[in-house]
Amino acid sequence: MSFTAKIKSVKGSLAASNYKANIEKGAELLQASNLTGETVKERFEEKQLVAKMNLKVSKPFIEAVFSPHKSVSKNWTKEDWISHVDEFCRRIGIPDDVQLEYYIHRNTATPHVHISANRLNMIGKNVIPDSFIGKKAEIVCDKMAKQRNLPTAKDMGKIEKENIKNAIISSKTIATSWDDFISKMFTQGYYFELSKNVNGINGARICNLEDIETKNLHNYKLDKQKGYKLSQIDRKLKVTDIENQLLKNTNLFDLKQQKSENNQPKIKR
Repeated sequence: MSFTAKIKSVKGSLAASNYKANIEKGAELLQASNLTGETVKERFEEKQLVAKMNLKVSKPFIEAVFSPHKSVSKNWTKEDWISHVDEFCRRIGIPDDVQLEYYIHRNTATPHVHISANRLNMIGKNVIPDSFIGKKAEIVCDKMAKQRNLPTAKDMGKIEKENIKNAIISSKTIATSWDDFISKMFTQGYYFELSKNVNGINGARICNLEDIETKNLHNYKLDKQKGYKLSQIDRKLKVTDIENQLLKNTNLFDLKQQKSENNQPKIKR
């Protein structure tokens, strides 16, 4: 996906503001509008003062995460980031007369920007409706991609699923065990995680290694926001079919080994 964004209205908190500004997460304040405070706490208190001007709005803040694909943003300067986030905010309907902050996080595989905006303008009027705003963000991101001749999130999703499917097919063709299969998927750039219940293996989730934020994959568990379930790649892909193919490969391998041993010349004594 060339551009993606998640957005929602919230009550807001100092803890959430501190998270966005967390230096340990590689956070950098890109821009602040209609705010004079020098610290996170000072700016949060300013936003709270405006929020209290209209107590009818129970969720007076908008929070969004703007995430361009790393292949798109890899050479962006600070000014490029600001320009693209400005465009997203303008298209989503955030006007110039509200308090607004952009924080970029660079600690993940995909750098992204946290956006925090007051829904109320400086005289307490609610100027940012939040009805269907999540869907609107998807539409905005698709339009931004199309205008730059870049694939949309839907387009890139199709491409990625097809690549994963091909990796699964090629890996299961030659692997002789689940460990072997998972290792072969890993070498092709994917983290393949089996899910199990009391009856055994009942599914799998696959994620591009580039989208995993940690290099320590020992006992790592994918959350539901990352990657795809096996059924999302292709409904025809089943763990039982893969397992049967692995067993078949193992039997063929054992048979070849046995034939090879039988064909070895016997040493005369």
